[in-house]
Amino acid sequence: MNLHTPRAANFMKACYVLWLVEVERTTQTEAAIQVGLNVGTVNHIVHGRRFKSARPICPPQFYQ
Repeated sequence: MNLHTPRAANFMKACYVLWLVEVERTTQTEAAIQVGLNVGTVNHIVHGRRFKSARPICPPQFYQ
């Protein structure tokens, strides 16, 4: 992956981040790595400054 590729946040990624942080008790840094977002963006999602209506949803790789 190119490190300069933009990694845009969207509603589903916000839901996955919330699952990882709130349900799986993953650190925000680890959640950012797994979902492919900036740590600052993850922090904004967790604290409700972005995607306020997002709710925790299990990421697809966890369904196995």
